[in-house]
Amino acid sequence: MKKYVTNLASVYDGFRLDNAHSTPINVGRYLSAHSRKVNPNLIIIAELFTNTAINDAKYCLIWGINALIRESIYWHSPEKADQEICER
Repeated sequence: MKKYVTNLASVYDGFRLDNAHSTPINVGRYLSAHSRKVNPNLIIIAELFTNTAINDAKYCLIWGINALIRESIYWHSPEKADQEICER
């Protein structure tokens, strides 16, 4: 995996991680650190299904995630989604 992600980091400007919460946090930290050795400006966007903003922040800080993708399947309207996101 290390070779794979470092090769990708040498070609691409960013990664999108599906189901990032399924990867052990220490494995993600290891792989993102090695990827950024190859490409220090690498952008990491992750899809997280965590249950709290604290867990989101934990992943973002440890992995160096630049942006999160949130699922919207559970919201009935954009207004409700905006309200819940602002409350976090």
